[in-house]
Amino acid sequence: ETTEAFYDSISSQWTYIFVSTEHYSKTVRIVREKKFSVEVVRLLHVEEMPNVGELSLEMPAYCLSLANLLNKSKQINLSYKDEVFKIMFRAPDARVLVVDDIEANLKVAEELLKPYGVQIDVCDSGTSSIDLVKKNDYTIVFMDHMMPGMDGLEAAQIIRRLSSNGRAPHYYGKLPIVALTANAVSGMREILVGADKMSDYLTKPIEMQSLNRIMLKWIPKSMVIYNESDSGASDDLPRRLDVSGKSLRDISVYGLDIDEGLTRFGGNEDAYRNVLTTFLMSTPAMLDRIEAFMELSDTTPAKRVEREFKDALEHFTIIVHGLRGSCGSICAMKISNMAKEIEFAARDENADFVFNRCPALVKETRKLLADLSALGLSSAAVVKQKMKSPSVKVLQFLVAALREMDASKIEAAVSLLFKYDYEDEPKLMGWVKDQIDDFEYDAVVEKLTGKYNLK
Repeated sequence: ETTEAFYDSISSQWTYIFVSTEHYSKTVRIVREKKFSVEVVRLLHVEEMPNVGELSLEMPAYCLSLANLLNKSKQINLSYKDEVFKIMFRAPDARVLVVDDIEANLKVAEELLKPYGVQIDVCDSGTSSIDLVKKNDYTIVFMDHMMPGMDGLEAAQIIRRLSSNGRAPHYYGKLPIVALTANAVSGMREILVGADKMSDYLTKPIEMQSLNRIMLKWIPKSMVIYNESDSGASDDLPRRLDVSGKSLRDISVYGLDIDEGLTRFGGNEDAYRNVLTTFLMSTPAMLDRIEAFMELSDTTPAKRVEREFKDALEHFTIIVHGLRGSCGSICAMKISNMAKEIEFAARDENADFVFNRCPALVKETRKLLADLSALGLSSAAVVKQKMKSPSVKVLQFLVAALREMDASKIEAAVSLLFKYDYEDEPKLMGWVKDQIDDFEYDAVVEKLTGKYNLK
């Protein structure tokens, strides 16, 4: 039937009407105007978020979720909450690239992808992703939308324009590039997805169900190997984490929904542990950079309209966006939502709101870090990616920051540089870190410019 025929057929004989977002508002209006006692339920697809006060059901719908809705349970959208989500296939010949400037987000993506048996590469910038795509044949590229410097959309557009250079015609135009975005708002698909943009997108924090949909959609069927048993590939993975003799489910961590986090990782406690460890290691530097920005709170209104302050606010926005995403990825949703409010205020250049709310954000995050630290999470659990040599662009950025003696830029450069273990000159990188810790900036500049022919 036509859409108008559907609207005309609405009557009081129905108890529930299930409609997609595009038909939801008009359906509700008709029901109210005709004073029908009918519940209208909005069907949410992966990229859509529920609104306060409305009935909604996440798609694909699960029997338990539907039963809870019909029984008027407070908790409707359980999807796979009470049952471990099972990966039903592997793709060992598929090679996947994950691009994100936040280390914790890279670790989340790695752990979620491991059960599929794919080959995983990671990098932390749009520029690096272009270099890797030129060198390697990837099955899928997962690209963070918002990154400092070159963002994910710009990187994707550059990749689309690359010449084939011996590859199949239109190789780069057809390469599946999936955007990763924490901005689950209406219209985001139109912004990110298109012939010369991304192929698809996933909202962060990444859910296994959503990732599974993307993997099945974009991995060639010839690469997919379905598991013979119903147990799924994830049954072969370790599921136990012994913290003082307890399972993670028996431990309380401030600000963290551990049950939801374990659900997100398919019940794999070791995978969740690795992500929490990475979060514990990488987040303090982000908080330090947020606190550095807070020192500008006494800036006069006249100074706040100048370019220097606007640049600092833009840099802060990227940092707090990263904190929002990484907290969401581990299911620290209260803190993630606090960061989201501050991020949006920063985008609107509402500095008073930002400076007023940041102390609470830092305090709450440090409480979470303190509880995670008490779990005895070991940094040994995080295996750094190996690279042959450091990125020249990162080294150049570090040298410029050292010359300017800009503490926030130096910290950002060091964070990028020491995400990896380097095969060439590993002792030199250790020396660089020691010299920076001792504020011997001139020595580092002299050494790096000479060694790598930097300007």
